[in-house]
Amino acid sequence: MAPRPCVFFQTRSCKQGGGCPYPHVIDPNFKRKACTQFVNGTCRKGSNCMFSHAPDDIALLRATLGGADPGSRGPASTEAHFKEWRYFFPLPDRMAAIRPLGPARTKFCKEALELVDGEAGLMQEVISLLASEAGCVRVREIAEQHFSQLNPAQYIRLFDAQILPFLKTITHKNVTSSLILAPRLMTVYNILYGENGQRAESLFTAAAKHLQGLALTHPDELDAADTTTADTIETVFTALDKLVEINTESQVHDGLRIVVETMRQLFEAPLPATAAFAYRPALKYLRRVEQRFGLGQTLPDSKDNVKIASRHAVFDLARERPGELSEEGPRHDSDHVDIRQISILPTLQEMQSPRNEYLPLADPKEWHIGGLKGLLDRHFRLLREDTVGQLRDAAKFELERLHDPHAQDRKRQGARTFVYRNVAVSDFAFDSFSGMEFALSFDQPRELQRKSERQRRDWWDGSKRLGDEALVCLLSSEGSATFFIVSPAPNRPKKDVQTGNIIQPLHKSYNLWSEEERAHVIAKPINQSDIYTLLDQLMTGYAEQLSLVEFPGVLLPAFRPTLQAMQTMSDTLDMPFAEVLAPVSMTANPDRDIDVVPPNYATRPGFRYNLSAVTNAGTQLYMTPARNTEETTAELTAHSSLDFGQAQSVVSSLSRSLALIQGPPGTGKSYTGVQLIKILLDNKKAGKLGAIICVCYTNHALDQGLERLVDEGVHNVVRIGGSSKSNEGVSTSEMKMVVAAMAGEFLGTGHWYRCANGQPFTVGECGMPMELARCPACDAGIDGQNHQATQGVQLARDIDTQFGGLRL
Repeated sequence: MAPRPCVFFQTRSCKQGGGCPYPHVIDPNFKRKACTQFVNGTCRKGSNCMFSHAPDDIALLRATLGGADPGSRGPASTEAHFKEWRYFFPLPDRMAAIRPLGPARTKFCKEALELVDGEAGLMQEVISLLASEAGCVRVREIAEQHFSQLNPAQYIRLFDAQILPFLKTITHKNVTSSLILAPRLMTVYNILYGENGQRAESLFTAAAKHLQGLALTHPDELDAADTTTADTIETVFTALDKLVEINTESQVHDGLRIVVETMRQLFEAPLPATAAFAYRPALKYLRRVEQRFGLGQTLPDSKDNVKIASRHAVFDLARERPGELSEEGPRHDSDHVDIRQISILPTLQEMQSPRNEYLPLADPKEWHIGGLKGLLDRHFRLLREDTVGQLRDAAKFELERLHDPHAQDRKRQGARTFVYRNVAVSDFAFDSFSGMEFALSFDQPRELQRKSERQRRDWWDGSKRLGDEALVCLLSSEGSATFFIVSPAPNRPKKDVQTGNIIQPLHKSYNLWSEEERAHVIAKPINQSDIYTLLDQLMTGYAEQLSLVEFPGVLLPAFRPTLQAMQTMSDTLDMPFAEVLAPVSMTANPDRDIDVVPPNYATRPGFRYNLSAVTNAGTQLYMTPARNTEETTAELTAHSSLDFGQAQSVVSSLSRSLALIQGPPGTGKSYTGVQLIKILLDNKKAGKLGAIICVCYTNHALDQGLERLVDEGVHNVVRIGGSSKSNEGVSTSEMKMVVAAMAGEFLGTGHWYRCANGQPFTVGECGMPMELARCPACDAGIDGQNHQATQGVQLARDIDTQFGGLRL
């Protein structure tokens, strides 16, 4: 009878080695005890532990000890689970002996997904391990499998067990939204991409082939999507989108381009409305990938793109490209091909550059980059030139004067400016609320020489100079430019967070008017990197001349957030109406028309618009975007106060995610807009809509629209913007009192007018314009000369008709 296998060998604790009298072979009947330390989360031996860490054994032990449900994991067991999973990663000093996971890849991938689905701390640990040296080896091992050698059945098992859990791990919403994990996640995707994109091409080519074999609709309900398939496709598309976003060189990878085109073929056949709605999130990522690959070259263009052959000479003017694409090299340190690298405010080198900035033409074929990125690039550069370009030119003028004070006067270019000379940095302060602030002193303007303190204060207050949030630039004769924002004085005392002491702001010690010879302004540098230079200048003194340039009327929040948003959108390509602004062209039909699809909420299964909010006597009338629009228009015209054109506009607008309504004055555009808002409000719950934003070009137009909404029973309205000049709530008798008071000034004669911005005013005596003046509400020109009204001024016939003019 053969001796039984060594018991100590089964627990890896036999110390006799080859001298042991018992065979060192695996005993299939041997049962290791469950590890109690693993249950408590304190076992640190991992696979070297002599006790069992098997889930079934641990669950049985926990149940025996009166613990939690074997199917659930508490914090202690989750931590223990992570500690065991961590043993898949050798320590740095043992990397030379790292062994492939082999069949354990399935456990590795599935447990990684379980861990990132749990507590945030463990999620960060998992991604950090994947980004480590050992983790990169594991990622490479997953991506470098020989997918092409597997038959379909084998690949399906491999995809479900390893590839899909791994992709779900690195596309988990908590992972991709974490700023802390962003650099580590970038490392994982870089390893996944591999040298020249070979790993990514192999992985996603096999995945795309697998997706083509999946059924998009449910086998029992052909109108509904297969939820498992929808989730799988969204995961693969999300991973590919992230990979292409991080690895910009992948956007010219021919193999991955073929992968994208293959994935696009999944949705060439139309799907039922219910199924199509389920795949919208996945298609969003696919469209972004297509845009990154430059598949969105078909852009709206007013020119005729057909070129007629001609023997006539054609002048083709060469244009300088941006940044590194220019034959002469970059113009300055803020001249880049990628708008994400361009500084919002002008740099010193930009001010000093003699070369013109690169501004893209309207023709997309002339851009240095196509698709949605090209569209964003053009608008960013044009907007920046319209706003920042004026600041650059004005600062450049003063910088040249500082370098050569004796040069002949030159014509000033750029924005209107106020320049303050002989500037010095007088003081600084820091607190947890305002950050670092500096007191800048300069010579009082000539107008204030030999004036009293009260007169100086009145002059500064009346001039509106260096007001709160004003944008200024400190220029040096030695070559430096620092932009500041004028800091407003705090409204009430603030306490230091750490000490609890009252913070004494610089505004208590410095202002514009107290000193006869010098004025002081408190300002905060926009770029934090400038703080060190300013402190150095303050401590060591100044060997150069300083000037402070103010740009009156220019507010940084008026353009910086918009430019920054464009830079962000250029990175993520997540932009509203991207399909309309930069449609994705198909290989078979590159010049296809743009189909403006219905809004997302209108494609939700079972949704339909209830139009009874605008029908006569609340007549029940419903519509869906798929319904015949002519039939719905006819019914809405018959059962509402809308005429045919207005009803057609309402139905057409509700059927599209973007709609434009055009018409001459008096056709009811504003009225149609009010009816649309009423319908959307009435369907807010059914469509799960958020707030409805109504934006108008003028305050007057906004007030008119809101007045109509209030008149029709809409009350939950929040108005944002300039002060309202609405007469809403003023009774007829009160208005007559106002008219009577104004008429008394003009001996009972006159007419009502409105300025270009819609503000009402009166002209007395003959009632015809004879003098020029400014509107006190909006500063627009009013009145006129020789009975001719200033451009934009119109007779307010509605007020004249309602109140009989000013003749009482």
